[in-house]
Order: sequence, then structure tokens, then C-alpha cells
Amino acid sequence: METDNSNRLETRRKVAASLAEERRDQARGAGPFDVVIEWHHQAGVASCYEAIDVSEVGLRVRATTILPEGMTGRAYFAADGGPENARPAMIAWCRPVRDEDDNITHYEAGVRLFNLRESNSSG
Repeated sequence: METDNSNRLETRRKVAASLAEERRDQARGAGPFDVVIEWHHQAGVASCYEAIDVSEVGLRVRATTILPEGMTGRAYFAADGGPENARPAMIAWCRPVRDEDDNITHYEAGVRLFNLRESNSSG
């Protein structure tokens, strides 16, 4: 049983490293800029986050609370002075950011952005 857990852990690490490498290969724009997300579970309520960086397929945002993986909504933002975007979005990951005393100062989350064609083709 312990071997199974260590194998699973090692596999997860390899997959995470591979995904991070793919993400880093894409051109990313710098923040900060504001992102407003209307989460599907709170229709009509807008939550504002600070975007740290952005790519064609996602954002990295700063949050004061944990954003659960898989949470979905619609993200509104204008990066680098460009046109406003309104894209379907989903939380891909969320992790705490700690200070030198190991206290959590805030959270960073990866927000996966979907093309409108992708989101409409599933239904």
C-alpha cells in the first residue's frame, strides 16, 4: 500500500512538472491588472482579483481565500491595455503563499480560460 502511494505521488509530481513546463513555454503578459469573475455558484455576484500574469489560455491571480479546483465562472478583464475579454473560466490549481515565518499571506490560483468555441461545443 505504501509503495502504491509513493508511486502515485511520484506520478503526480511528474505530471505537474510537465504541465508547468508546457505553461511556461507559452508567451505570458505581465500584470498586475484587475480581473472580475462571476462564479457560477454565485450568479450576479462579481469577485475582483489581482492578475499576476496572463497567457492565451490562462491567468494567475492573487486571492485572499482558497479558490477550489474545478470552480467555474466567467472572467472579465483587459490585459496590457487591450480589448476587454469575457471568457469562460475554471480554477486549475490554488496554493498558499507564505511569508518568512511560514504564515499564509495570500493565495495564488491558476485560472484556465476557455475559448468561446470550446465552451459551446461541449453542450
